[in-house]
Amino acid sequence: MITPIYNAEKYIIETIESVINQTYKKLEYILVDDCSTDNTVNLINDSFRNDSRIKVISSPSNGGAEHWLVNIGLEKASSNYIAFLDSDDLWSPTKLEKANRIYAALIIRQLFTAVIPLLTKKVSQYQAESMLVNM
Repeated sequence: MITPIYNAEKYIIETIESVINQTYKKLEYILVDDCSTDNTVNLINDSFRNDSRIKVISSPSNGGAEHWLVNIGLEKASSNYIAFLDSDDLWSPTKLEKANRIYAALIIRQLFTAVIPLLTKKVSQYQAESMLVNM
């Protein structure tokens, strides 16, 4: 998960809590600060220093654009899955669990879409290889 932050001290704690209180616990949460002039970074560090899932990255200069901060977060991310959350937004406790289930269902659907024709021999070997490669 990636959250760009700038002067978000009023709501960032509640935003982070909505992430760490997810029913899906296997997560990495990267917050990228765009040179906040308030107490945002100190609040995060003081409140969540013992949670290894949370990483705060400070940009070297104020980029003034959210996509720039997202790119910094993407470079630092080690997770296979990425989600984005604004610094003033909240997630329901089951958001990531539901998203993970939907993703798994889509993968299974794609697999069956490719395998069923193979089992019924309704496609050539070339078509089958193409279907599996493009999954």
